[in-house]
Amino acid sequence: MTSYPHITLTQREEEVARLVMKGYSAKEIAKGLGSSPRTVEQHIVNMRNRLLARDRTHMVAHLLLRGIIIATTSDL
Repeated sequence: MTSYPHITLTQREEEVARLVMKGYSAKEIAKGLGSSPRTVEQHIVNMRNRLLARDRTHMVAHLLLRGIIIATTSDL
């Protein structure tokens, strides 16, 4: 079993991650959060880099499997 370092998300990163889990694009997320799509993309890149994830799907899998985010019925 692989041991991963403990990773925490900022409140904004968690908001972005939950919206990515729902399938929203960076542009849609930015509109909903009142920020720019580029800022949202940077949050995604930062999370992917810390998790060593290949893409957004891999990032979400890591977040869920490592217990960094706990999915609830409202996330579906």
